[in-house]
Amino acid sequence: MILRILKENIHTVLNRILLSDLQRYDYLQTTLAITDVSTDLTFQRTFNGYYRMRSRPADWYTNFYELLESRKRDIDIQFQEVLRTIHRVTGRVEPSFSSKLVATICPESPVYDKYVRENLGIEIPRQTDTTPVRLRGFIEAYEQLCRRILELVTETRFASIREHFDREFPSYTHFSEVKKLDLLLWKLR
Repeated sequence: MILRILKENIHTVLNRILLSDLQRYDYLQTTLAITDVSTDLTFQRTFNGYYRMRSRPADWYTNFYELLESRKRDIDIQFQEVLRTIHRVTGRVEPSFSSKLVATICPESPVYDKYVRENLGIEIPRQTDTTPVRLRGFIEAYEQLCRRILELVTETRFASIREHFDREFPSYTHFSEVKKLDLLLWKLR
C-alpha cells in the first residue's frame, strides 16, 4: 500500500527532495573512508546538518564521531550494538542517531526516522518505559524497519518509483536502493 501511495505522489515527493541534501549525503559517503571523522570538522558539520543532529553537549558529539571513526570499516556493524554503545557512553537511548551511524557505514541499512517509521506503521516503545524496555523495543522496531524496507525495494512496483528518482536525479543513481526509498519515504508527509 505504501508503494502505491508513494507512486501516486511521486512528483510531489521528488520536488521535496533538495539537491543540496543529495549533495551533502554524497559528500558524507565519499568522504567517510578518506578522512578522520573524529577530527574533520567539515565532515561533522555536514553530517550534523544533513541528519539534523542538534542540541547535544559537545562530549556527545565527540563520543559519536569517535565511535563512527573507530567502526567506519566494519561492514558487519549492527544497530543494536551501536544503540547500546551510545547508551552506555552517553546515558541516552538514541535510535535515530544510532541508525544514522550504521547507515553511513552500510548504505544498505535504513535510517530510523519518525516520518519513515510512521509511513511504515512501525510501533515504538513509550518514553515512560524503562530503559531496558526502550532499548529492546527500539531494536525490535529497527529490525522491523529493515525487513519492511527490504520487502519494499524488492517489490516490482518499486522499480518504477526508482526510475522516477533516477530520472529526476541522474547524478545520484549510484545511491543504494534502500537510500532512495528512505529519502522518498522521508519526504512523504
